[in-house]
Amino acid sequence: MDMNFWVRHGTSCRDAKMNLLCFPYAGGSSGIFAGWAGEFREEINLCPVLYPGRDIRMDEAVPGDIERAAREFVEDNRQLFEMPFAVLGYCAGGLYAYESILCIRELYGKTPEFFVPISFATPSFRMKLNEICATTDDRELIRYLVENALVDEETSKNKDFLEYYLPIIRGDLHAVENYRYGKKEKLECEIYAFFGKDDSMFASDDKSSWNSYTEDACVIEDLRGGHYCLEENRKYLIEFIKKKMRESMR
Repeated sequence: MDMNFWVRHGTSCRDAKMNLLCFPYAGGSSGIFAGWAGEFREEINLCPVLYPGRDIRMDEAVPGDIERAAREFVEDNRQLFEMPFAVLGYCAGGLYAYESILCIRELYGKTPEFFVPISFATPSFRMKLNEICATTDDRELIRYLVENALVDEETSKNKDFLEYYLPIIRGDLHAVENYRYGKKEKLECEIYAFFGKDDSMFASDDKSSWNSYTEDACVIEDLRGGHYCLEENRKYLIEFIKKKMRESMR
């Protein structure tokens, strides 16, 4: 499997039987999944997605249109879908993942074995951003991030965060803010949605609405922790995904 600028910090094995595509949260990069590389056997390729505008893609603009960015990813990476694959989307990465799944089905007639959205309450959910990403006032955006436990107070004052990460977060959240969900055909794969019990961003109805997005089974589970529950439940989630991938390869 060829790796390109869209896929970084992953693994590539000639004898692999399945790919795991991982889409990071707003402001994040493929590096958040770098520590997963040693968790999967050679029969599974780990494929963390690197969005434009960060890491080695700093010279590119942060995507302003999620549907367009997802299509570019899918068009540039046909080889990823030539074997069975599963998809994980973390926070806003769930939206990129969802649109990518739709585009993969449209262009190549393929669908994932399963989809794992984490801390993401369906494409129709509207984050209460109140257009703060469209303003030039960093204070309003920082206040939003801190109040919703997306960034802690200490980090919000860090020079590296303010100069490097904040513009990327602004761009990513602006793309989420601009996204408009239009009713689309249901997915044809299992969905396993995970949320942090202490995440105040989503109500129970927001979470349960995943049931209406697939023709297949849908399981919704609350985990310990808040919005960034993946870190706190890393071992459990990796083992869960590995188990599901082994079942798919039988």
